[in-house]
Amino acid sequence: IFVLKGLLHLVNNRTYSKSTRLPGTQRRLAHHDAFYLLMWKLVDRCGNFFESLTTEPDVALPFIIPLLDYAVAAKENGQLFANAQIVAFTLMRLSAAREFSILLNATIKEHIPFEVPALTTGTYNDLIIVTLLQILGCRQQPPRPSGTHNLQDSNALDLKPVGAPSPSDNLAGQKSIIEKTLVAASPSLPHQTYRPAATAIMSIHETCAIIICNISPYVTGLLTTTALQLMSFFELAVRPTWLVLHPSYPSILMFIVEAFANIIQYQYRACPTLLYNLCRQRSKVHKVYMEITAPLKVDGTPTSAANDSPSHAGSDATAGTPSNSSDLQLTLASEEVIPRSIRERIKIGTLLSAVEAAEPILVRAIAKNPSIPDPVTILSGTTLVGLLPAPHPIVVRRFAPHPTTDAWTNAVLWGYIFMHEKHVGDGAKIKLF
Repeated sequence: IFVLKGLLHLVNNRTYSKSTRLPGTQRRLAHHDAFYLLMWKLVDRCGNFFESLTTEPDVALPFIIPLLDYAVAAKENGQLFANAQIVAFTLMRLSAAREFSILLNATIKEHIPFEVPALTTGTYNDLIIVTLLQILGCRQQPPRPSGTHNLQDSNALDLKPVGAPSPSDNLAGQKSIIEKTLVAASPSLPHQTYRPAATAIMSIHETCAIIICNISPYVTGLLTTTALQLMSFFELAVRPTWLVLHPSYPSILMFIVEAFANIIQYQYRACPTLLYNLCRQRSKVHKVYMEITAPLKVDGTPTSAANDSPSHAGSDATAGTPSNSSDLQLTLASEEVIPRSIRERIKIGTLLSAVEAAEPILVRAIAKNPSIPDPVTILSGTTLVGLLPAPHPIVVRRFAPHPTTDAWTNAVLWGYIFMHEKHVGDGAKIKLF
């Protein structure tokens, strides 16, 4: 505990120095990068340190805001990518502990020193999810006003995907198609904007999605802002033109869908806003399901049937086939977009079952009382027990040490030393005794 409190004081220095009422009253430490790296190595290698950090709320929760502040600063400056990687590794290691994920349901009491859109209250879960989705490139407009019940309307959502067009070699010939599709506005989301991201930052997107997936089974409540952010990113992640931008993006889709399934299966009554937004996007959910479970296509030719599909979804083999033959490979039914090994693990069936179970409840309630101020309360007062498939087992992805990670850590450490120690390499400064 003594080491934890001392390290918290050092790690929090950077954040606290930006939050003082009088500028310059708190001096910022010059070598704060080394303290974050030290924290990461203690979390990874010291069992007692890790246990205390995941079970003591008075010590664990104050670390969250400094870590996220550090990651946001690294996202805004591509030269600080190593800092974002350290935070991602640390949070992934911590999120694998059930006790830590439960602690994140506590309400935020500290000042948030970095910009988080439309988030003024909530839990640490809300803060982590919204911040990581910011790093992933998601943006959201203000929440949908209450009293509007058109489930087909999706104009309340907006996206700001991040990713430089860099398809894999086998899709190099489709680069022009991808670029044309990225700038085309979607009929349901007419105000989209895209901006490129550094390739280095794109490599930690998968880690961000894993963190969200790890904590999702234990989330006991989500703000409307957080639910809309998740739905916005789902809208982005199911686009074939986004999935081919980086090799890890199909895995990100799998983790986000699994996070949705975890919340619906285990914490549905506490997070009805998420299910309500899924109901509003029921046509997209159904379309994604049909494309993922359709026969795989390689070079435009169906090869074999995909994984098992519920009987209520039908068996439309042509679902997801684009009208333009030049875009044939840019569909979720293509092996080049979503590999077979990932496709079989995407739990999109749970989302479709939840939507098909909840939508009739919403329609009947709104038909009886069209003046319901907030239709989300309809879902929070009902239950889906017996309507959803059997709950799937909770899967937690843990950080596994690897020689490559150790080599990267050593390179980062020596980089800090050479950057901050001006006498390194100066032979005149060497003293034997």
